[in-house]
Amino acid sequence: MKLLTKTTALYLAFSLLVFIAGGLVFYQIIKSIVYSKVNESLITEKRIIEQQILHAGYIPDFTLYFEHQIEVILYNYPKMEWNTRYEAITDTMMFDSTENRIVPHRHLVVKNNTRNNRSYSINIFISTIDYQQVVVDIFFALLIMFISLLLVLVSVNYWISKKVWVPFYNTISRLSLYDIQKNQPLELPQANVREFRKLNTVLTQMSQKIQKDFINLKEFTEHVSHETQTPLAIIKSKLELLIQTENLGKEQMQLIQSVYESAAKLSRLNNSLSLISKIDNYQFEKIEDVDLNLITEKNLQTFQALINHKEIEIIMEVNENKCLQMNPDLADILISNLIINAIIHNIQKGKIFINIGSDNLLIKNTGNDPACDPEIFFDRFKKARGSDSPGLGLSIVNKISDLYHFHVKYSYTEGYHVLCLDF
Repeated sequence: MKLLTKTTALYLAFSLLVFIAGGLVFYQIIKSIVYSKVNESLITEKRIIEQQILHAGYIPDFTLYFEHQIEVILYNYPKMEWNTRYEAITDTMMFDSTENRIVPHRHLVVKNNTRNNRSYSINIFISTIDYQQVVVDIFFALLIMFISLLLVLVSVNYWISKKVWVPFYNTISRLSLYDIQKNQPLELPQANVREFRKLNTVLTQMSQKIQKDFINLKEFTEHVSHETQTPLAIIKSKLELLIQTENLGKEQMQLIQSVYESAAKLSRLNNSLSLISKIDNYQFEKIEDVDLNLITEKNLQTFQALINHKEIEIIMEVNENKCLQMNPDLADILISNLIINAIIHNIQKGKIFINIGSDNLLIKNTGNDPACDPEIFFDRFKKARGSDSPGLGLSIVNKISDLYHFHVKYSYTEGYHVLCLDF
């Protein structure tokens, strides 16, 4: 949900609650005012009738005069205790001949004694149907006014908010188009709201620092990769010359061989880390159609000597010629790492099945049970126990897959290590 939509929805919900509560309170106030007027009318009529009874001593017919039902009873004996009086106003339902139905009435009852040991009771009934209709009409008129006012307020609030938040959305749009690879500064539009100006300033400063750090990291990676290759090559060449030296003992040869293998491993590690860094920094920009079948066959030929050494049987199935839109160097690295992984972690006289489908690449090889949790195979420097690999092969595969939004998954089923790459 957009911020503008959310704020408008919250404003609408809060306004509805306020208007509903205000409407109910207003209804009760109007009802109270109308009933107070009815009560005043009842009390006035009651006083007139009481004065007539107390002074004249008889009961006149007030029904036609007041135009509603009045019952007055005069007793020749006292029915109430001396100096006591009963008076109350209540709501009741009665039949109204003019309406020809039972309607709500306001009922006033008075019981009292006269001075000459007589008593009387007065019952006055006033229909409130007309008054209630007035209250309902007023309520609905105000309800329509409130709803209209609410719609106007919400529309105006939405329009104002949309105008006010334009600089924010412009900033978001510029940020979404910003590419750190282009080595261009982040240019944000000017805003006339102080908070948005401050936000743009902070984002600009942050982007400049990120750009600077990115360039420094990129240069550092390139320098480290370049500068370490030369001493490593010198170390390897010197060790090769030393191995060819005569009069070396068996123990000395083993030590030199161990150093040579460590230097070779360090060289491979340096190349792998440099490659991962370049992938992370999006330095492989060239994109073209890559023939997956051709690259797979080429890598199988490259590793043919190692395949023959372990007497591995290769079974390859191609359902269709598959082409991928990606960098050709990364495609070659991706396939070569998958194949070399299947060879290294295979058994003597094992098998490798390769299946190229329309939407995936499946490589499975015979091998022992994984010695560690398969979930860590795609992490850096995680490797199977006993392997001399630096543990970066599948990490590189995972990096390339993430770059092109592929999905790589591993499983071990019925003696086979299975790697499936979904395009």
